[in-house]
Amino acid sequence: MHPAVQRRLSCFLALAACAFGAEIRGVVLDPSRAAVAGAQVSAVGRVGVVAQTYSGPAGAFELRVPESNGLNLMVTKPGFATRTVPAAETEIQLEIAAQVDSVRVVGSAMDVPLSE
Repeated sequence: MHPAVQRRLSCFLALAACAFGAEIRGVVLDPSRAAVAGAQVSAVGRVGVVAQTYSGPAGAFELRVPESNGLNLMVTKPGFATRTVPAAETEIQLEIAAQVDSVRVVGSAMDVPLSE
């Protein structure tokens, strides 16, 4: 391989390694330790969300991030409480969300003339 091509290739590989320097893997479980498929898993840093994916049928997920230092994982799924944990945590157990019932009462008024 020509030395100039080799230098460019090694530069490209070094930049690619910097762009996605860490891989975060884990599994999302429910309170009975069963897999939770379709949970949204977001890697959150100081500037916001840096990577996002969904857990697979076995609850497993994999995220590629520039760096895992200082990141948290935020996991959401309808029916479960949102959970935020350090990125080093590989097993994330979600709790069932509290059920909220509400009743909305709307009143109306009607003008009725007074009898004379």
